[in-house]
Amino acid sequence: MIKKKLLAVVGGSMSVVVAAATALTLAISGPRQTQSLHSLSDNEAVSQGITNMFSSASSGVETMEEVINTISTDKAALTLGFNINELADASEYNGLGGTIVLASDGESNEYSIDLSAAYGSMELINALLYMNETELRASIPAILDGVLVVPYDNLEEDLANSYLGSLLQAEGYDFESYQAEMSEYMDIIAEMSTELNAVDFDYEDFLDGLMDVIEDAYDEAMNEMDVTDNGKQALTGGKYQCYTAQIPVAELSYIIKDACLYILNNEDFINYMEEYYSYISGEADAAYEDGYSDLMTDYSTDIATEMKSAATMLDSYWSMVVSELEAVLGKNIEFTIYLSDTVETAGFEFYMSQNDDGTFNYSKAAAATADEAIILTADYTGGANIGDYADVTFQILSSDEVSTTMNYSLKTETNGDFDLELSLTTSISSTADSNTSVISAVGSYTENGPFFN
Repeated sequence: MIKKKLLAVVGGSMSVVVAAATALTLAISGPRQTQSLHSLSDNEAVSQGITNMFSSASSGVETMEEVINTISTDKAALTLGFNINELADASEYNGLGGTIVLASDGESNEYSIDLSAAYGSMELINALLYMNETELRASIPAILDGVLVVPYDNLEEDLANSYLGSLLQAEGYDFESYQAEMSEYMDIIAEMSTELNAVDFDYEDFLDGLMDVIEDAYDEAMNEMDVTDNGKQALTGGKYQCYTAQIPVAELSYIIKDACLYILNNEDFINYMEEYYSYISGEADAAYEDGYSDLMTDYSTDIATEMKSAATMLDSYWSMVVSELEAVLGKNIEFTIYLSDTVETAGFEFYMSQNDDGTFNYSKAAAATADEAIILTADYTGGANIGDYADVTFQILSSDEVSTTMNYSLKTETNGDFDLELSLTTSISSTADSNTSVISAVGSYTENGPFFN
C-alpha cells in the first residue's frame, strides 16, 4: 500500500523530511533572473525555473527569503478562515466556519485580533481585542454593549479591587505574593538574557555560512540532474517549453547532510552552546538544592565532544540513510516543468505511483492507471503575468481519495505594498460508502493596510 509505505518512511525519517523541506525552501530562494531560455543549458533553465516558481516577476518580491522578510514587516494584517462546505455523516455542521484577522504595527506597537464564527448566514460570535503600549481594549458586540478598557497602569491594584479580584481573593489568591513572584521571575529572565547576549556569537555570520553550504549542495544536485527537452507543449494560454527532469535522491539528501555537518562542526556555535549550557547549569545549581544541575551535567559534560561525535556518526551512517531512501523512492525523483521564453515557470507536474514490486514510478501514465497515486500539479498562467496566480492541486488517490486544490495570488499594489492571497479546498471522498467531505480555507496577507480605524 502506497500510503502505508510512505507513512513508514516519514515516520522513520521525520527529522530528515522536516530538514529537507527547510533546506530546499532556503536553497531555491536564489535571485530571480529574467533571461532568454535559449541562452541557458537545459539544467540551468530548469534550475532557474524552480527558483522562479516561488516568486512573481510583477510582485517586486524576488526571492522566498524576501517573502518571509516582508511578512515580518512593521505594519501588516494576516487573515485566516475556514468553512465546512460539506461533512459526511454530520450534515448539521455544514456551513460552520470562522475567521481570525491578526493585525500589527510594530512601529507604533499596536496590535489587534478580530475573531468571528458563523453558522451559515448567522453570526455566532464576534470578539475584538486591541492592544497598544498603554491599554488593552476588548469587546464582544453580539453579547455585551460597550468596550472593556484595561489601562496597564496599576493593573494589579485595579484587578485586586475589582469584582473578579474579590472572587479570586475569596478563593485564597494572594495578589501581593503573585506580584512579588512575577517581579522576581522577570528579574531572572532579564539577567539570563543579559548573560547570554554577552556570549560572543555572530548569528548572522553563522546563518550566512549555513546558507552558503545549502546553496552549494543544492547547486550540485541541480548539476547532477538529468534533463530531457520535450519541445513545446500546450498549457492554458499557450505553448511552453516542456522539460522532464530527474534529480538523484542521494544528491538531494546531501543538502540535509551538509547542513547538519556545518552546524555540528561550527566552532563558534559549539562555543556558544558550551557557554549556554554552562550558564543554565549554574543557574539550576543555585536555584535548586536537590542537585538539579547534576542532571544537566549528565547531558552536557562536554558539548564539543558530543557534537563532534554526532557529526562523525552522521557522516558514517549517511550512506545507510541514502540506501533506505533509494529503496523506497528509487534512485531518482522525476518531475515535469513548463517554461516560457523568459524562463518563467508556467506549469509543474509531479506524479508518483507504486509498482507491483514495491518501487515507485514517476510517470503520468502510470499514475493514471494506478489504484493508488500521489499527484501534484500547478498552473501559473491564470494571472495577468505568469507567476502572479497559480492553481495548485495535490491529490492522494487510494480507496479514500483526498484532493486539495490551492490557489494563490502574489502581487504588488501601485504604491509598492505587498499582497499574498491563498485559498484551499480539500475534498475527502470514500469509495467504500460513497461519502464526501469538503472543507475550504482562506488566507491573505496585506502590507500597510488601514487596520486600526
